[in-house]
Order: sequence, then C-alpha cells, then structure tokens
Amino acid sequence: MILKANRSVEGYTTINVPLEDVYSKRDQAAIMDPKFVASLHQSLDENGMEYPVILRDGAEENTGSLYACWIGNNRIHYAKERGYTHIAGILAETITDKRNIFHITNMEYCKDF
Repeated sequence: MILKANRSVEGYTTINVPLEDVYSKRDQAAIMDPKFVASLHQSLDENGMEYPVILRDGAEENTGSLYACWIGNNRIHYAKERGYTHIAGILAETITDKRNIFHITNMEYCKDF
C-alpha cells in the first residue's frame, strides 16, 4: 500500500520508496506536541498527503538505509503506523534542491489560504 502525494513538485520526479528503506529520526516526532501530531494524522486520514516527503541519500546518515528523510518525518511515521509499505518522495541531491522543493511546496500551500 502506497501513501501517495496529491500534488507533485514541478521540475522534480516523485518516486514511491519502500518505507523499510527510509531512515527517519523518531526523536523529532517524539518531541512534537501530541495535539499537533493528532491533528496531522487526522488531516492525513481525511485529505491524504499533500506533497511528497523530501529524501536524501541514506549513506550520509551511515545507517545502512538507502534513503534518509530530510523533510517529512511525521508523515513517514504516520505511514508506518497506518500499515503503508511505500511513501511518495522526492530525492533531493543537494541542499539547494532541498531548499527549492521546500520553497515551492510552502508557496503552493500558502496560496490555498
């Protein structure tokens, strides 16, 4: 089962990656306000995932995973908790890619308000 993104990011390819191949820091999710996490989970249940998570080469984390999550740890943990096997992601090869993708997705998100 794949947690797909509702939107893509122009200029970047979305790939569906196995969650078992993604290293994600649990401690970041653990320090989040439980009300925020519950709200995020409710939103994902009702609306799906708006944009893909942002990934990078897992070798940089030295964990043995193919990918490491740069942005989207809470969405990855949500997917695992809900029984998904794959998640939509974008492999950002540079910090510039990460910034560009983050900027594009946040600007698009803000236009909806």
